Amino acid sequence: MKGHLFLLFLLLITIMNIYSSDDLILGSFSSYAPYVESGAQGDLRGIEKDIAELISEKLGETVGYRNDSWQNILSQWNDNELSGIFIFSNTPSQVNDFKRSREIFDLPLAVFSLNPDIGFRDFQKYKDIRVAVPEQFGNLIDNLESQNIKIETFSDEAEGLKMVYSSKADIIIGDLYRLDYLTRKNSEEKLYLMEILDSYKSTYTLAVSDENKKLFQRLNEAISEISQNEKDRLRRKWAELPLTMSEKQQDFDDNELLWIEDHRNISYAADFKLPPLFIDSDSESATGIIPDIFSLISQKTGISFISSSTDSVLHPLGIGSNIEFKDYLLTEPYFSVPNLILARNPKRTYFNNPSELAGHTVILVDTHPVRFYMENTYPDLDYLIVDSVETAYKSLLLSRADFFICDMITAGYYGSSSGFNQLDMVGEIEENSQFQIAVPPEYAELVSILNKALSEIQLSELSSIMQRWTVVREKRIVDYRLLGQILTVFIVIILVILIWNQKLKQEIQVRMESEIALKLSEHKSREAEEHSRSARKRAEKLAVLAESASQAKSQFLANMSHEIRTPLNSIIGFTELLESSTMDDSQNQYLTSVKTSAEVLLMLINDILDLSKIEAGKMELDSSPVSIKKILNDMKVIFSQKAEEKKLDLIIDADSLPETEFILDALRLEQVLINLIANALKFTEKGSIQVRASVLNRESSPCGLVFVVEDSGIGIVQDQIDRIFNMFEQSENQDTRKFGGTGLGLGISSRLVHLMGGTLSVESKPGLGSRFMVNLPNAECTGSSIASSEGESSLPEKASLMEKYPFSDKTCTLWNEVRDSGDPDAIGQFCTFILENDYSNGDESLMSILKKLKNAAESFDLSKIIDLSSVLDNYFQEETHNE
Repeated sequence: MKGHLFLLFLLLITIMNIYSSDDLILGSFSSYAPYVESGAQGDLRGIEKDIAELISEKLGETVGYRNDSWQNILSQWNDNELSGIFIFSNTPSQVNDFKRSREIFDLPLAVFSLNPDIGFRDFQKYKDIRVAVPEQFGNLIDNLESQNIKIETFSDEAEGLKMVYSSKADIIIGDLYRLDYLTRKNSEEKLYLMEILDSYKSTYTLAVSDENKKLFQRLNEAISEISQNEKDRLRRKWAELPLTMSEKQQDFDDNELLWIEDHRNISYAADFKLPPLFIDSDSESATGIIPDIFSLISQKTGISFISSSTDSVLHPLGIGSNIEFKDYLLTEPYFSVPNLILARNPKRTYFNNPSELAGHTVILVDTHPVRFYMENTYPDLDYLIVDSVETAYKSLLLSRADFFICDMITAGYYGSSSGFNQLDMVGEIEENSQFQIAVPPEYAELVSILNKALSEIQLSELSSIMQRWTVVREKRIVDYRLLGQILTVFIVIILVILIWNQKLKQEIQVRMESEIALKLSEHKSREAEEHSRSARKRAEKLAVLAESASQAKSQFLANMSHEIRTPLNSIIGFTELLESSTMDDSQNQYLTSVKTSAEVLLMLINDILDLSKIEAGKMELDSSPVSIKKILNDMKVIFSQKAEEKKLDLIIDADSLPETEFILDALRLEQVLINLIANALKFTEKGSIQVRASVLNRESSPCGLVFVVEDSGIGIVQDQIDRIFNMFEQSENQDTRKFGGTGLGLGISSRLVHLMGGTLSVESKPGLGSRFMVNLPNAECTGSSIASSEGESSLPEKASLMEKYPFSDKTCTLWNEVRDSGDPDAIGQFCTFILENDYSNGDESLMSILKKLKNAAESFDLSKIIDLSSVLDNYFQEETHNE
């Protein structure tokens, strides 16, 4: 009986647990009406409360609503008192471990003005309009500023309205519900709704805990059941203004409508030399800013506008400077943008007036509207007229002119997209470039039609086009908090390394003590067997401890190297991000020190990781066919810049090697050569560094290889030579110490060469330099016979080429054509052609110029190409004069 009662009791508890559940509570930290406000009885009301009631209706259970400060809401969330929190889709939240629900309700931006007739799409006419914008909408601010509109920012719509009512701003852009609520509550003059920006809006969502998957699913299902009619009723309740604005029907008269009916297809001129106004695409029609604007005009007029690069009726760039357009009719400006003065390495930082450019050559693009303005306003300036923006940039970079004038959007787009970002802005023209549509006289009726269509283009439509085709540069400021975090992490890493170094010393000391104890035990074993037995046991224990310490050290080295790499890479990455920001000289110096220290530390850790692998016997070679010529050429690319900075001659002979490949581990061979060449550069103050390679046996396999790195540096004392290959040791002379270093590079290189079956040796005299030799006798070649491949000669062919193309005549002509093209690829191919066909006739001076110019062309170093081209021009002129 008691058992049955107990089972019945358990059944009742289970049923109660099934049917009992806590009410759902949704939290909110909103503080602005109409999203939340207190009613007459002190109860909460507003948009959020109505949304909570809709969700309650769809779930079929009670849903509570709680509003408090953000700190209190977050505390209740962490204490599991809330089922969800209202958050905006475009606002980052500090709530941890949550998922966002489906979007519940749209919160659009709207444009309001005191003047119902104001419009600022005609930027020239309304260029002094001031617009108040919420400070959190950075993209909208950038788009408006790029169109020369003055911006005032605010943190709350109430602050923005004060700007409008106090005449600090003419237009306000902000949250539709908040602005509508404030204007209805405000007794001052009423604001008029101009436009709704659908491109810039946020939405209500709910934050739900990751752990509560069932609740997350239930809330999403409830939100999906909220109908559009229910959302519309909610909108009408809290906003008296419409949330969507239908496009205004154009007020065309009967004659205009008849004209449109007879002219359904009209072509306009497309100029692909002015991106992003026009951009050539794979499709049949053009793309870009102006084609997109014509697409809007098509929607508002019903006329199909077709782009054409040959036969066209309309000219969207205006009349330009061509006399044949003098009778054309012009529409109102549909687009206006500032004109900039650009220069390469200017001596003056800013020009206040174009007349100050007198005495200099100024580049103008033939079809650009600014040409017509400049030639009529400043006719005395020296102009260079080019056919495209690309030609203008190249002419400026090749010093054929001093300045380039173009509109901000065209110049900025081409400079960013094509890599020509070496130009500086040194001034601004007082007159903006106004883009109007030039209409022939026989199409006079079209002018009024186009003006009506242009006047109805919405700000959101124009902003969307600008955002699509222009490159908006974000303003960056120095994040001192991030810089402090980087420095803190760097200090922590230094402390970890110091502690790690101390632990290594202790482990080494333990190992040394164990070795001493082992030797002592062996010595005492000869004196007394009993005493030796006990000593041997102790020594064996110490030996085990020593081996364990050695393994622990290697494991510790490997683990710490990997662990420290991650924050170091973060330091270097964040430092490079900071380098692109705007900073003063002191901050740049501090940041450079941080980056340099981090990179040095990363190199040290890489060396330590290689050392730990070698000592642990885990270093394995990955051999494959390798071109020795390619490796030496890679060394030349890596170290040429450093050698030029120290004014040293870096001679790397790769031309005498055969084309045959060798079976080697290319990565480890490059590591050895990098260490040797880097040391040669470090310890050489003047003179040269020579790197060469040779085959030991050309007739059989293995062929064997020898690499020699010879410098004219400080040299090494004879009794110190054996020490330089030991880990953590360097030469003891004073000259060596001033260069710094860890003493790991040569030791690791020696062990890597040993793994490859070779030897690393050195010959040196103090003050005269050093010669390091890498001997790899077991290197196998893939070719059957090296000697035969080198026995072929092409001298007769070169001789005939020399006779066919005399150096002082056609070669100079070819160089002038290549130089004038401004194409780095063509310049590099010219240098390769002359060097490979031996047109230099053994002239070492000419060969040096050509090799440097070829390297500059391959690395696309435009400033160096220009400088070396001038040197080559002078050389050709001297040769021609001598002949």
